[in-house]
Amino acid sequence: MAVTRSDPVAETPSTPRREWQQLGFAPWVEPTYRWFRPVLPLLGIYAIVRVGLLVADALAAHLTYGTHPDGPLTAWDGNWYLSVAAHGYPAVAPTASGHLTYGAAGFEPVFPALIRVMEAAGFTAIQAALVVSIVAGAASVILVWRLATVIFDERVGSIAAILFIVFPGMA
Repeated sequence: MAVTRSDPVAETPSTPRREWQQLGFAPWVEPTYRWFRPVLPLLGIYAIVRVGLLVADALAAHLTYGTHPDGPLTAWDGNWYLSVAAHGYPAVAPTASGHLTYGAAGFEPVFPALIRVMEAAGFTAIQAALVVSIVAGAASVILVWRLATVIFDERVGSIAAILFIVFPGMA
């Protein structure tokens, strides 16, 4: 069976499926590897961009928040998500002069729930939020790549994933 651009799981003559099984791998390892192989460079780019952003956060923390390293991570929406993760949603919507005002209810529950799960595994709230954010971002890169690859081709999928990595607000 010949390898085609539209089927990243296709078997090549040089590495039959039995070879992977003879090495002691489970039968699902080889097709999974073949499916993920085109995505690995994209995940590397994602990792480089995220490390760069964390370095920028550390620099911002040093310049703006003194020596408090998690200052930028707990500002803005991060503070609300951490608040929901720690205390849940308020029973009554916050108001000011009879009008609704900013509050935790405006933030979706999945991210705080995953933070709580990671906290149960022994992470601090900030560490848990970082891990969940990085893993969800990597999964999003894979999904963007796969969607564009299925609709167009692998080249368009890679371009779409790189644009998503560098400009996530475009999605």
